[in-house]
Amino acid sequence: FGWSNVDKRMITNRGINGIIQDYYAEKVYRVYIYPINWLFQTLMQMAGPFLSKETIEKMVYLNKEEELKQFFTDENLLKELGGTSE
Repeated sequence: FGWSNVDKRMITNRGINGIIQDYYAEKVYRVYIYPINWLFQTLMQMAGPFLSKETIEKMVYLNKEEELKQFFTDENLLKELGGTSE
């Protein structure tokens, strides 16, 4: 094993992101992120150009408890979030 055997595309951040997005992210249907704040929004805007369109479409950002009820039933939400689950 030597340097000539290394896939140099793996060394760059873009290469690793591509592999993670192309293979891992396809196993994830959707990710719900709650609550979001200004710092998270800023970081996602900076990271956006490095993410594929398919990955970005799988992320759902929620700011209010009422928005959670659009995607989850009361039985699936914790009491702290307005649901009935322990």
